[in-house]
Amino acid sequence: CLLIIDKNISSFQFIKVDRKMPKPDRFKPTRKKAGPQVRKRQTRSVSKPPAKKELTLWDQASRWYDSLVGGQGTDFQKDIIMPGVFRLLDIKKKDHILDLACGQGVFSRYLSQKGVRVEGLDSSSELLKYARLRSGSSIKYHVGDAGDDKNFEANRFDGIASLMAIQNIERMDLLFKSAAHWLKPEKCFVVVMTHPCFRIPRQSH
Repeated sequence: CLLIIDKNISSFQFIKVDRKMPKPDRFKPTRKKAGPQVRKRQTRSVSKPPAKKELTLWDQASRWYDSLVGGQGTDFQKDIIMPGVFRLLDIKKKDHILDLACGQGVFSRYLSQKGVRVEGLDSSSELLKYARLRSGSSIKYHVGDAGDDKNFEANRFDGIASLMAIQNIERMDLLFKSAAHWLKPEKCFVVVMTHPCFRIPRQSH
């Protein structure tokens, strides 16, 4: 209802007005607009691919050399070299011998069959794979440089032998220094190598 006051009349009139009043707006919950959201990027640790191992020349030639020498060695090795080196070492059963530059472990297995404790050292991990496949667990093989005397402690071995390898080692002075460090006093280091007169380029026979 509306109350109308007229100045010219002395009474008040109430006039009913049929008017629909606007309904109050319903309050709707408004969501506060968020500002620009900065998504935190999860820093994922990117794993770097493993560094490729540098292959030595003997790693690259391992298949060829293994097919040449085989598991037992050539006839020349079996009939002349290995029996001769065994005699020169003058070793007994249970002696501790290092097969230096052992390759695929032909001489290591020969010594092991004689009842000798053997360890082999070679710079080619590929050749040592062949050695481990053909050898028993009693023979320990190590990857390392023959010129690094830190491979073993001093006075470790009763004898050291290096067969048909020294001609392929660049620093022979370091090799002899290492052998002297590893050998027990009064023990032998036997070296077998090809004579330069009979070494044909790109041939190993």
